[in-house]
Amino acid sequence: SACRGLCSACRGLCSACRGLCSASCRGLCSACRGLCSACRGLCSACRGLCSACRGLCSACRGLCSACRGLCSACRGLCSACRGLCSACRGLCSACRGLCLACRGLCPAWVYVQHVGVYVQHLAVYVQLVEVYVQPLNSVQNTVQQTCTVGM
Repeated sequence: SACRGLCSACRGLCSACRGLCSASCRGLCSACRGLCSACRGLCSACRGLCSACRGLCSACRGLCSACRGLCSACRGLCSACRGLCSACRGLCSACRGLCLACRGLCPAWVYVQHVGVYVQHLAVYVQLVEVYVQPLNSVQNTVQQTCTVGM
């Protein structure tokens, strides 16, 4: 109803909805209260997508629910980050799975990637510990030998 039957294709009343968009015209984003600021309520042949924004709502900067995606305002994933954190691309231990771009949690498969990265980090840490422990062991052995000889 917010569309008011204005079709950008025919520049007049849309014959498919006879001047009023039906509920099946799912081109309205709840985040911007039914009106995309980019297209200002114009309906492109009632296919549920605005020709000006192509399903993207400039108010929420994400996919409308009609595009089988949810914007961050709709408690879903932004199309801009695609479920990945834009700062670390979903592979950062610092963000702990929290995506700053969509203000929500990354999907499960990102957690799997995170776990893989954690394992890699642990392997590196183990190697670093081994590198540090070896010199310490040699120093300890040297001290023990010196003490033994001194006694």
